[in-house]
Amino acid sequence: MSSPSVEPCAPPTLQQARKAFARSHICEAARDLFFTQGYAATTFDQIARAAGTRRTTLYSHFADKAEILTAIGEAYYDGLCRIVEELPGPTPTRAEIDVWIDSLVLFVIRERTPASLMIGLGVGKDTPPAVVGLSLKFREALAARLPAFARAEEAGPGRPLRQAWLRVVLRELSFACLEAARLPEEGRPILTVAADLFERFITDQH
Repeated sequence: MSSPSVEPCAPPTLQQARKAFARSHICEAARDLFFTQGYAATTFDQIARAAGTRRTTLYSHFADKAEILTAIGEAYYDGLCRIVEELPGPTPTRAEIDVWIDSLVLFVIRERTPASLMIGLGVGKDTPPAVVGLSLKFREALAARLPAFARAEEAGPGRPLRQAWLRVVLRELSFACLEAARLPEEGRPILTVAADLFERFITDQH
């Protein structure tokens, strides 16, 4: 029996390519503004000026700055979830954890601006809904890989404590990766402690 043929994807039209380029350019301009002056303080007009376009043009691509933040975050978290797929499961050894965390640090180095932006917004007092939803996507990717993260999401009397552990582990790992990306030598001990927490969590909650 012959396998069904797969229709090749049609190349994007010139109009689609231009739209994708414009959206990418707007996201880059907004990302830098969000990072340098803060998400809450950045206005649509400032994004338009930084992107070298008009406010009305921005509205043809994004309804508001929350949509822009979502687009920036989706690209970042898609890459992050691909890194999760490299983590051996269901209970990786400490050596495997260390190798995986090194890959995570390299990813943060490559994506330093969006990483700093998303991590900073993720632990702030008023976390934007877009960041909350995207961070859940990362947690789901970990839960699909490691039973400890899946168990932390289960209902029951112990859930609040498991959730607290999960948040602390991910927060410390995120900041340790940022510190290691910024100052490799000074950040290494912090990364080691974060790896200790990660290992303890996946062992205790398995």
